[in-house]
Amino acid sequence: SYGFLNVKTIVSETHSISNPKISSFSNGDAIITWTQNRYSLSDSSFLPKDSTFIEAYIDGQNIWYAIYQNSNDSVVYRDTLNDNTYNSNAMAEGEAAVTAGPGNDAIISWLVEDPGLNTTDIYYVNINNTSGNWTMTSPAKIVDLLGSNYKAEVRFVDNTHAVAVWINDADGYDTTANNQIVSYIWSGTAWSALSPEVAPTQSNVNYEEVSFDVNNGYALVAYTAVNYVDTGIVSKTVEAKIYDNTNDIWPALSTILDVDTITDFNLPSVSISDSGLVAVTYQSINRFTDTIPDQGQLNLLVCNLANPNVWRAITKAELKFLCDTNTFVWQMATAFGQNGVLNILTQETDTVAGQFLAPTNGMVFGKQDLGLVMRNVKIDPTTLTIVDAPNPCNNTVGVQQLNNYHENNSIFIANYPNPSSDYTIFDYVLKESSSVKLEIFDLQGNIVDTPLNQFLYLGKYKTVYNTSKLSNGVYMYKVTMANYSVTKKLVIAK
Repeated sequence: SYGFLNVKTIVSETHSISNPKISSFSNGDAIITWTQNRYSLSDSSFLPKDSTFIEAYIDGQNIWYAIYQNSNDSVVYRDTLNDNTYNSNAMAEGEAAVTAGPGNDAIISWLVEDPGLNTTDIYYVNINNTSGNWTMTSPAKIVDLLGSNYKAEVRFVDNTHAVAVWINDADGYDTTANNQIVSYIWSGTAWSALSPEVAPTQSNVNYEEVSFDVNNGYALVAYTAVNYVDTGIVSKTVEAKIYDNTNDIWPALSTILDVDTITDFNLPSVSISDSGLVAVTYQSINRFTDTIPDQGQLNLLVCNLANPNVWRAITKAELKFLCDTNTFVWQMATAFGQNGVLNILTQETDTVAGQFLAPTNGMVFGKQDLGLVMRNVKIDPTTLTIVDAPNPCNNTVGVQQLNNYHENNSIFIANYPNPSSDYTIFDYVLKESSSVKLEIFDLQGNIVDTPLNQFLYLGKYKTVYNTSKLSNGVYMYKVTMANYSVTKKLVIAK
């Protein structure tokens, strides 16, 4: 629920905490990971007093995890992932991620950097949850690949098998175009390489970011790349590859989703629905502007894997459902939810105002000062067009904790001003998605108007209603959804 009806505190520390991630099993149990600094400011007496103080403080990070048990609605365990770099000031750990499979297994992966050797390795643990009994393997490297390894994403393909995709840079330097995108498969006991690479080393290409998803037998990667040519012109691309299930390989050629010589592309995010609908979302930014951070634009390309050669870019007219024009996005995650609705969660800033402003086309997710916004888009799998934005610009307001929400009711509603002279605002909160009808009756039971009659997804909404067409007097308004209705009084006094 967007309303956070039951907030759980996982950890409260004086140490810096970042990059929280969560993944849940089918029974509602969940694993949460985050990065936590080894030191708090109060620990400064134990740190070096020379110029390495700040570096040691910043690099001194560990990966933590917690286990949430659904049966008793509580966090039952919390600890560090104690790999062999745990006590090393020089080792920086980060980019923890967790993915739970459809069975009893989950995998946590994270990066361990050794600045002295200019290397970064990917570590993992396998966690098993059988009948409430939790077991975990010892931390180990997925594979010992030379150089830097980063941007890792892991997804389960069945109950026990998982695939990891990441970028490998053989010499560890971003300035040399010699990296590649690799993939490895987990058998349940060991990792082995999938050959050929997702994207092999090319002398004129540097891969920057990668996103990966698996669902219902399909696997797809999307990545951003910098392309160099002899003339000195640099182009940026967004590319995608769909795994070839027939030949059991990644195809040699990618699909170019976007290309430009003056635009940066970043934050690619891939999601596959249960029905095989694919969405690739990413941000584009003009590289040659003096505005820092520049105003970004969210882009969305979609494809039905039943016809994998046809991709459609959502038009600018439809993009109003994705991003305000002044928005710079810092982080983004996407996932298909119920009924094929694509959920897009961003952390963003209004670059004109220089701070986060409530969006005109999304829902504030959690506390407003976090800058988190949820946007929902439904895409027709045949036409590949947006057929519904469950929270359109003129109806949506911020989501907040539902302190006055009654657990046994499916809807909470209030309106103001009441009495009203020219307009009134109906605020309503849905605990579940449903068709919602708002009707206004006179005291004889006649329907005077129906301001709202549509399907809405769970969340908080407002409807502004023009009451100037109503005569003075007492009216009743009724809100009806699938299994609940509420009727209240509306007074018109001009």
